[in-house]
Amino acid sequence: MEVNKIKEIFPNHYQMILDFPTTAVLKKLLNRNVKYVWVFEHVENINMWSPYRHSLFGENVNELEMLVEVRNMSMEYLVETSDFFKLIPKINQPITLYQIDEKPPSYVDLRRLNGKGKYDLLKKEVDYLFEIEIPYPSDYSPIVSPSEEFLKSIAINNDITNLP
Repeated sequence: MEVNKIKEIFPNHYQMILDFPTTAVLKKLLNRNVKYVWVFEHVENINMWSPYRHSLFGENVNELEMLVEVRNMSMEYLVETSDFFKLIPKINQPITLYQIDEKPPSYVDLRRLNGKGKYDLLKKEVDYLFEIEIPYPSDYSPIVSPSEEFLKSIAINNDITNLP
């Protein structure tokens, strides 16, 4: 495995392996001109029961005047890039994130997608800039992008590729 080398993994989708990146590198990777950060398979490991004010089985629990409590939630969330910068110092577990320009349509379910079809759909439907899982469970973290130029800009950025 070669770090900081760009490889075309599917037509028009490129990958580069970063060597031991931490969440701090997100401040350098994220483009403030790209509207959203979409975090996929986020888990809130909260052992204490907490009030839940959303929906169950399509029904809003507030409208049903019910008290529902939850713990250990798994979710995906969408946040504007400018707001995501506030969350970076708080990240204490691996996350998979996509920086995107369009809000994902409701029918896009990443759990059911993989390979070239996944990346083609991400480009077509949400105009993704990149995908990364960080911190990755190993010392290396792949970053995928439809933009070879974006990855080249990372490869020459010593603040990203020469991490301590």
